[in-house]
Amino acid sequence: MKSIPLFFFLLFVLLSASVSAQDASSFLNFGNRFYNDSLYDQALEQYNRYIQHGDDLPDRDLVLLRRGRILSRQQQYGQAIESYSHLIREDASSVYYRDALYERGRLYFDRGEYRRAAADFDIVSSRFGGASQGRRAQFYLARSLEESGVHDRAKETYARFLRSHPEDRRAGAARVALVDLYIDHGEYNDARALMRAAEDFDQDDRSTFALQSRVAHIHYRTRSYDSARTMYRTLFTTATDTFPGASQALHEYATILVDLNDVDKDEAKILENAMEQFIPDIKALSAEDYFLFGQVFLAGEFLSRGIPFLEEGLLRYDDIDSAQVYYHMARAIARQGDNLRSVEYLRLIAPHHGTLYAEAQLRIAQLYARSGLFSNAVSYYRSYAGLADASHVDRALFAIARIYRQELSSSAAALATYEELIRTYPESPYVERAFLETAQIQQEQGRYEDARNTYEHLGTLFADTETGRTAQKSAEYLERFRIVQTDRALYELTRQLYGSMADQPDILRGAYIYSTYLKRFDDAVDLVGTALSEGNLSPDEREDALFLKASLWGSIYEKMTFEGASQSADLALQRAFAMYDTLRFEEENEPRAARAQFKKARLVDSLPLYEEYLSRFPEGEHLGAVLVRSAALLLKKGERGDTTHDQARAYYRRAFEEGRPAQQGTALVFLIEDHLHEGEYDSAQVYLTHLESLDLGDSQQRSIWWYGGELALKTGDYEQAAREYQKILDHYPSYGGAMRVRLRFAEAKMRREHISAAQRAYTRAFHEAATDTMRAQALYGMVRTMRLQGEVNTAIEQVEHHLEASPKLFTAYAPLLYEQGRLYGLSEERYAAVGVYESFLQKTEAEKHPLRTAAMEELAGLLYELEEYGRATPLYEELRHGAQSSQDSLRFEARYLSSAILHGDMEEVSREYRSFRRGSGADHDEYFAKVVFAEGLRAFQERDFRRAQRRFSYVEDRIDPTSFTDKAVYYQGFLQYENEEYSDAISHLRSFIKNYPASSMIHQARFVIATAFLRQEEYVRAGTYFTKVAQAEDADDDLVFRALMNGAMAWQRASQWEQAGEAYSAVLRDFSENIQPGEFYLTTGFAWYQAGRVGVALDYFKSAQEEVTGSDRAEVEYWIAMSHKELGNTARALELFLKIPYTHGYEGKWGVTAEFQAAQMYHQREQYDHARRLYESVVRREGSSSGMGADAHEALSDLETVSQDR
Repeated sequence: MKSIPLFFFLLFVLLSASVSAQDASSFLNFGNRFYNDSLYDQALEQYNRYIQHGDDLPDRDLVLLRRGRILSRQQQYGQAIESYSHLIREDASSVYYRDALYERGRLYFDRGEYRRAAADFDIVSSRFGGASQGRRAQFYLARSLEESGVHDRAKETYARFLRSHPEDRRAGAARVALVDLYIDHGEYNDARALMRAAEDFDQDDRSTFALQSRVAHIHYRTRSYDSARTMYRTLFTTATDTFPGASQALHEYATILVDLNDVDKDEAKILENAMEQFIPDIKALSAEDYFLFGQVFLAGEFLSRGIPFLEEGLLRYDDIDSAQVYYHMARAIARQGDNLRSVEYLRLIAPHHGTLYAEAQLRIAQLYARSGLFSNAVSYYRSYAGLADASHVDRALFAIARIYRQELSSSAAALATYEELIRTYPESPYVERAFLETAQIQQEQGRYEDARNTYEHLGTLFADTETGRTAQKSAEYLERFRIVQTDRALYELTRQLYGSMADQPDILRGAYIYSTYLKRFDDAVDLVGTALSEGNLSPDEREDALFLKASLWGSIYEKMTFEGASQSADLALQRAFAMYDTLRFEEENEPRAARAQFKKARLVDSLPLYEEYLSRFPEGEHLGAVLVRSAALLLKKGERGDTTHDQARAYYRRAFEEGRPAQQGTALVFLIEDHLHEGEYDSAQVYLTHLESLDLGDSQQRSIWWYGGELALKTGDYEQAAREYQKILDHYPSYGGAMRVRLRFAEAKMRREHISAAQRAYTRAFHEAATDTMRAQALYGMVRTMRLQGEVNTAIEQVEHHLEASPKLFTAYAPLLYEQGRLYGLSEERYAAVGVYESFLQKTEAEKHPLRTAAMEELAGLLYELEEYGRATPLYEELRHGAQSSQDSLRFEARYLSSAILHGDMEEVSREYRSFRRGSGADHDEYFAKVVFAEGLRAFQERDFRRAQRRFSYVEDRIDPTSFTDKAVYYQGFLQYENEEYSDAISHLRSFIKNYPASSMIHQARFVIATAFLRQEEYVRAGTYFTKVAQAEDADDDLVFRALMNGAMAWQRASQWEQAGEAYSAVLRDFSENIQPGEFYLTTGFAWYQAGRVGVALDYFKSAQEEVTGSDRAEVEYWIAMSHKELGNTARALELFLKIPYTHGYEGKWGVTAEFQAAQMYHQREQYDHARRLYESVVRREGSSSGMGADAHEALSDLETVSQDR
């Protein structure tokens, strides 16, 4: 009896073991199904139950591996490592051992446990090196060693990896890492060798850009800044995606720009674009980078970016040196001419900043002086002078004195300040100027003795300088003046008692002093007359006396003329002429006669008298002066190109060959200008070389630099031109013509495409200009630089402001109105441009404005583009009648005929057309092609395709190639398309693209090809061509929009859903204003959903949900629910499906469709009651014969079977 219970016990154990094995197998199967369906939570639950059934289960290793992967995915890294470690410890011979070891190493690596990671990767790479995991392990081993600080072994491992697997996709990253290690250890030659070797392998762009950045980094580390700058600039303009080390590269690039102190706006823009592209979160920048990048923006005059950027940095970081930031911001703002705003930032610098505070006070003073607030400037200069950290107090004192003297009219205060400067800073470079200005003030105050003493002291201290030599001359002048004043009584006495008390030379000396210093010409004439009447003068003295008397009568004539006493002036002139005639007809003394002739001619500046001199005295003493003056008078009465001008040129050439140095200089200046105007640059250079050989002082040097700049500007050497103009500005800052030079300097910089430098020069000229004309020229230049920098709207605002503020100055500002028309044209506001040009033409109708023809041509061109041919035609007709050259006449004739033909006036211009056809030559071919092409366009517009075909064929076949040939070929293909000859159109336009790859019609041709393919239902080809059009950078926006829309439709019809999604997304991104966003978000989301990119689709569906209402909203919510279902968010999906019919009812299909989806989900989850209820609702609403109703009915039958089985 005891054996029976034992039997039953054994039977129970066997049955239990069988049930247990059956349960474990069930858990495994369910776990694998869930795992394969990406239902990881459910899979993990089943795997955990499987493992609980013991350690000797057959698939335990697989389950531990998959369990580790699921836990890793759920970011439960500790448990994942434990799962992998369990497998590794128990069975090193398992087929899953390698995977577990590698994946545990990856987890260690991701958690920063690099030494543990290195141990795992070392085993995998050494034991399984031939497998793909072995290669990956070797790469991560090198990375782990690098992160652990074991750099030598890391370098060896990277090098071994590259030798073994040079084509591996990780090879690029390995090269970058190894180069970084070489650089960090100063092994630059090894780094360069590796980078050269890398050129032999195809790498991904990230690795290529990363290696390029390392080359630049080596240049940076070795302080080869120019090379590094060039490489970084190239890198950041070509890189299309971020790359390893991009942030560091940006930092180094900015550091170089700041250190070199040479940043233009283009480089500042490159830095901004690179920041946006390569730094995902700008706000994560360090304080140092905020300050560094901000300095670059400011130095590049990119204030709209730099100032907000630095202000954000100040708010974000307390450790940014705010004083330095404010100082740099103030300097940048001042460069833009906004002085008072600059002062506001400088005032934020506190006194405890020492030297920088002192510098700020000095700059505030300078900015106030520039702004005309001179009292404020003096106050801040004084404040600066009292600071312990001030290093330029002498400069401040000199500035204060200059302001007192020149701006505040306080000579006493200026004198006291100059004396303080001389006394306190005797070694200062400003002392020389201070002495000079002190002497000048003393002279102005009538303190001649003090002034003379100061001049003498200055001349002694600075005897070798130009200022010292000038001071010595001034002292001598004051001494002579003192003698005159002292001897005045003596000469009064001499005049009364000349016979007994003084000889005749003394009398002549008295007359000379009376006329030269005292301007008492009548007394001087009397003295000379007395001397002549005595008859005791030698022949030379008598000649001097006669010339002096004639000269005195000439001076009286000039004085009387100035005072308006015409009768007295005429009498004085007659007497002067009489004296000169007495002298000039003394045949026995030719030099005296020549001298008299010259003085008589110069007195009245008479061309006939000068020419008489030339005929009588061809080798006279004053020949050079006569030639120069005669040439100048000839130029006044003649015009360029006539015989008068030619005669003047001949006189100047003769003056250059025979005159004295002074006249040679004058003649050379004219000859240089003349040859420059005629475009004879080699001749101009020859004369400029002659000018350089003379020694005429400062004016000559200015002329050499000026004409050197003009010649360089004319010949296209803009950099040299700028250097020549800059020399004048540097050496002669107070030169009266400096404004003209600054404008030319700006012009040279603009032509050299140094736009920022040009803008700075124009801005400075604008603020310093003393006349409205100069201000207008500078402003015109400023606006042009803005246009060239793409700042069209800012330029328009500037123009509008100044035209509105100065309506009376239209003559000066007329070029601005013309420029405004160009700006509107650039900003695509063509009708606004038309209005501006019409206004310009109306306001300049009464004057022959030099820009009038250009404005009329611009206006006609705009009207032609706007297809307003009726308004363009009369303008072209006026232009052709006023053409200045045969080339202009030909051009305007062609445009006139084209415009008239397109307006439908062919009959009216038929006579001119027939005449035009008889022309010949390459230029004529170009313009004739334009006219015939216009005929073809007119026929095309009138749907007369046969005539259009003939005209376009004529342009292609009968006229030599012109700029209209490609257009004519294109339109022939377009005509085939319009005639529904799609295959022929495709073939023709493909040939057109091949033969004319640079044509402006290339994108239109591709668009027509794509449309033809679409009509032929060849959707993939259509989509391909539409995509090419949409991706073209220079395609018109409207064409790109249409290409994207048509391309999306073509891809959708071809079931190429990913391409369709990309096209729809591009429309939303770039052309949202052209579409209904709600509906379009839904369409885009559906395309991505069909492409399997459900996550992307969900984002678009959510955007659509915010835009749509009504029944459309039910559809959007349905697709949101479907997306959640596909992504495995089953609970959320079920919730949304159930909500749709509740919220939106059953109108339309979306309520019942959502109910059917919910029923299926309940069915899958084995919640059969809920599923049955929903299936029954679907059948009730759809019937059992419709598609969805039949599916629901069949599902109910399945549920019934399941119920019976249970």
